Amino acid sequence: MLQKAFNILKKFSYLIFLFLGIGLLFLAFRNQDLSEIRDTLWRADFKWLFIILIISIFNHISRVVRWIILIEPLGYKPKVGNAFLALMAGYLTSYAIPRLGEVTRVLAVSKTDQIPAKPLFGTVITERIIDIACLFFVLILAILVEFDTLSAFYFKEIHTELSAVMQEKANALQTIAIVLALVGLSGLLLIFVYWKQLSQQGWFIKITQFVQQIWLGISSVFRLKKNGWFFAHTLFIWITYFFMTYLWFFSFEETSHLSWQAGLSMMVIGSFGRSLPIQGGGMGAYHYLFQQGILLYGVSSVYGATLAIMIHGLQTLHYLFVGGFCILLLSRKLGK
Repeated sequence: MLQKAFNILKKFSYLIFLFLGIGLLFLAFRNQDLSEIRDTLWRADFKWLFIILIISIFNHISRVVRWIILIEPLGYKPKVGNAFLALMAGYLTSYAIPRLGEVTRVLAVSKTDQIPAKPLFGTVITERIIDIACLFFVLILAILVEFDTLSAFYFKEIHTELSAVMQEKANALQTIAIVLALVGLSGLLLIFVYWKQLSQQGWFIKITQFVQQIWLGISSVFRLKKNGWFFAHTLFIWITYFFMTYLWFFSFEETSHLSWQAGLSMMVIGSFGRSLPIQGGGMGAYHYLFQQGILLYGVSSVYGATLAIMIHGLQTLHYLFVGGFCILLLSRKLGK
């Protein structure tokens, strides 16, 4: 019964985020002349599309190699080809169901290379933590070099709405925080008091073993055999992320003057849009935030909307075709 309720709640949350994405997509384009966006799109210099596509492939390969470096301390080394297929299949899966892609790639590599899945999950959690830390670092860097622009964006698009929500729901949020704190403290107290009895229960032993296996994967970052290469790949991944946004500016004469600082800011803004658990890789959220962000640089909303469509559209097509092909290859490989 509890599992059924959890599944219903999970499906309901997917619907909520889907409608949120659709709503933001509507906000992004409600005042736009779609025919003007279409005409602007056809005037783009599409050679940059192919350059960015090549950069994105190198980005994926670097992510794969970095993941393998993280797995090696566990005593396993998956094949680069298998890890690449799993990564791309995971990207496509996440487009349909956010966050499920991480599960997909772990299970795929677990089967193709006979590696226990639980420690692999731990390595993926570590990757996620490292990337969040990198995003935070890039955000700080962007604030330092573009303080006026990003602070204007924050107060225009986030602060007012957030303050209104916080003031309106202050009592409710405070009550929820108190309840969650009490529940958490009560749970910790019960575990402490009944630890001896709990440690003898079969279900508790299974949970403990599961957590230990996950931690084994997470802690692999402290036992790396190639620290320098791990750092180099992490740096390369985020540098390519930057160019995968910045180079799009040269698709139009009207945006080619934008500085690398603008590229850094728009990469950060776009990353937050993509990080929301909305189907379609942050569909709607990315378009709305990117379009609003680029207005701060004096660029027409038409070009902001067109660039958002091009950047998000290329990524979507890339994952659909490459990810779909990788899923087919994985199916054949695992079917043998």
